Amino acid sequence: MAFSLGGLSTWVNDNSQELLAAAVLQGETIDLITLKTGVKYKERLKYLATDAVFQAGGCGYTTNGTTTLTEKDLSVVDVKINESLCPEDLNEYSLSMSLKPGYNKDIPFAQMYMAEKTKQINKTIETAIWATLSAATTTAPIGLLGLILADSSTHHLHQNLTGTTSASDWMTIIYNLQNQLPEEVQTASDLTLFMSHAYFRKIVQALVIANLYHIDLSANEGLTAFYFPGTNIKLVPVNGLATLNYFVLTPASNLIYVTDLANEQEKIEMFWDQSDQIVKFIARFKYGVNYYFSDYIVYSSL
Repeated sequence: MAFSLGGLSTWVNDNSQELLAAAVLQGETIDLITLKTGVKYKERLKYLATDAVFQAGGCGYTTNGTTTLTEKDLSVVDVKINESLCPEDLNEYSLSMSLKPGYNKDIPFAQMYMAEKTKQINKTIETAIWATLSAATTTAPIGLLGLILADSSTHHLHQNLTGTTSASDWMTIIYNLQNQLPEEVQTASDLTLFMSHAYFRKIVQALVIANLYHIDLSANEGLTAFYFPGTNIKLVPVNGLATLNYFVLTPASNLIYVTDLANEQEKIEMFWDQSDQIVKFIARFKYGVNYYFSDYIVYSSL
C-alpha cells in the first residue's frame, strides 16, 4: 500500500524557501553582482595595500615602503511585509465561485498571489539597490548610487547631452568613461556599464540609425545587454536606475548585494491564523548593498 496523493494540492508554505529566494535573489542587478550571504547585522571588510620600492643593491639595510590597512562595514536592513486576507470577504463577489463549500481557511488563488507578491518584492529591492541616495531608512539601505556619489574616491565624469545624441556621441561618452578607470581595471572581464532602460534604448536606436556596417544591432529589441563596439564593456539596463540620469561603470563583481538567508527568521509564509480567523502573509528578510573598491568605479551624470 502507498499514499494516494492525487486529491491534495500543494500548499504555498511547502515552497517558502524557494519563494524567498525568488523574491530576494532574482533581479536584473542581483543576477550580475557579487552575492554575500550570512550577514545578520554587519560584517567588516578588511583591506591591505602595500607597495614594493626597488633600491640599488649593495650592503646595508634602508627601509622604504608603506603598508596601509583599512576597513569598511557591510550592513543590512531588516524588513518585513505583513498582509491579512479574509476569505469570507469574497462571498459577495464572483470570486466566491472559486471558494470551497463551507467555511474557507485559505484563498482560492494562493499560488498566483504568492507569485505576484514575490515579483513585487523583487521590484522594490531592485529599486532600492540603486536609488536610495541619502541616508538609510528603516526599510531601505543606502543604494549603490548614493554610496558612490558620497565617496570622493570614486571617479566622476560629467557629460552634457543636448538634443539628439548620435552614435559617435555615445562612443565618445563611453570611451571617456572607460579611460577614467585605472589601467588594470579597464581590461576586467566583467566590466559593466549600468544605466536606465531609457538610456539603453537611446544608445541602441542611435547605433541602428547610424547603420554602421560593422555593428549589427538589428535584432536588439532595446532590452538585451550587449558589448559596446571597440570595448570589453557590457551595456546593461536596470530598472533600479529608472528616472536617474546616471551611468555607472565598474566590474560587476565589484558591487555587492548583502543578505542573510541563513537566518530562520528570513522566510515567506502564508497561513491560516486560528486565533484571528484570517489568512496571513508574512515575509521577512535582510538586505543591503556596497562595493569592494572605490577606485574601480566611474560614474557619469548626464
